[in-house]
Amino acid sequence: MDLSRWGFKLLNPAMNTLLRSPLHGVVSRRLMAIEYTGVKSGKAFSVPVSYFRKEGHIYCFTDGRWWNNFKTPREVQLIIEGKAYKASAVAIRDDRPAFIDVLASLIHRFPRDARYYGVQLGADRKPVTGELELAADNQIMVKFSLDD
Repeated sequence: MDLSRWGFKLLNPAMNTLLRSPLHGVVSRRLMAIEYTGVKSGKAFSVPVSYFRKEGHIYCFTDGRWWNNFKTPREVQLIIEGKAYKASAVAIRDDRPAFIDVLASLIHRFPRDARYYGVQLGADRKPVTGELELAADNQIMVKFSLDD
């Protein structure tokens, strides 16, 4: 296991606790927790991730393996800004145009986040040609639809 995985093993429980605490405002404008039950293991998981809202949906991107639990739509609970929401989650793997559209919107709004997705920005603070396509090869997008 590399150092970054150890870091996540230490940091994730702390972030999960913070996201559920009265102090969540320190991080909850950009981070949420996804609570779900593993498809194979049946174990309960809680994963803190950066999120982005667009057109009534919530999205996150990952290069981790937990997205495999969402190859088909599944019910999850999201902890956003200290509140719990029921949602349906599905990994979007084969829709490059949708991936590129959402990631481009995220980077337009938060240019500093480009580095987390391996996207280089030009002098105009826009992604260099082809960078979003490269990110689509290395990341998976997960789409969340909140239950009414």
